[in-house]
Order: sequence, then structure tokens, then C-alpha cells
Amino acid sequence: MLSAQPIFFSAEQGQSLFPRVAEHARRAITLDPTDALARCSLSNTLIFAGRHNEAMAEADLAVGLDPNSAAAYICQGFARAFGGRPREAVAPLETAMRLSPSDPFTPFCLHCLGRAYYYGGDYPVAVAQRHRVRCSSMPHRASAEPPCSGTTAGRSAATHIRKSQNKVESAHFYR
Repeated sequence: MLSAQPIFFSAEQGQSLFPRVAEHARRAITLDPTDALARCSLSNTLIFAGRHNEAMAEADLAVGLDPNSAAAYICQGFARAFGGRPREAVAPLETAMRLSPSDPFTPFCLHCLGRAYYYGGDYPVAVAQRHRVRCSSMPHRASAEPPCSGTTAGRSAATHIRKSQNKVESAHFYR
């Protein structure tokens, strides 16, 4: 899933790469319109370029072309989680993890799933999801008890959830 992701580049470099990466992905799609991974690459690039509706359409095409591709479902969930339809992101991300349970992208799936729950307003599940991400990406550091179990960290997380909920409600993100 190659794309010009800003985590690998500065914002300026990423913005200048988006058109080139999209051009290469479109060229790959022209050469083979049935290539689901080329559609995933284009979808990822479109997400980072802020063109969420196009990204969702490409991700949907990728899933339609290869319904057994965990990468296609990751792209579909990622596009929805960050494209303003977070509740629709849950099913594709869970499908991706079911299709490829030992995938190296599992922590990323869990992260996107947590974001989807958070953006969708389901804060307790988002916090639990954060714990799952920590367990899957750093099993040696995961604690035995989940964050909201009455510990000081749990109370801190609950306070953070309330503050975050107030911020989300005041910003009117998805109304």
C-alpha cells in the first residue's frame, strides 16, 4: 500500500508528492483496471490529499475487485474513519483483521478502529481500543488491566474522554 503518507515526509514534501503518487497509481490502474492494490494506493493518497469521497469510492472498488484482500478492507475502513463516516469504518476494519489476523498492519487497523469509535462518539470503546493497540504493537508493555478499571490511569482516561467529548460536541464535526 504505497502512498505519499505524511508520517514518512514533512508536510511540504508530502503535499508535493501527492500528485506524483496519484499519477503513478492512476497509471497502474490504466494498465490493469482490476488491480485492487493500485486502487488502495490511490485511495490512501486521496485521503491524505483531503479528497475523502474519491478515496472512499476507490476503496470500495478495491473491495469489489478483491473481496479477500485485507488491504482493500483496511483502505475502505481508513477512508471512512477519516472521511466523516466513522461508524461505517468498523465493519471493514474488523473484516480486514479477520481475513489476516497476523497482518503487520493489524496495529494500524486497531488504531483506525479506535479513531472510528472516537469520531463516532463511542468514547469508552475508543479507550478500550487504545488498549488493544498497545497490546498488539507492544505486547511486552501492555498492562493486565484495561485503562478504565478504576485505577489512577483509568480516572485520567475518563477525564480525558469527557474533555474530548466536549471538544467534539463544540466543534460540530459531523452535523
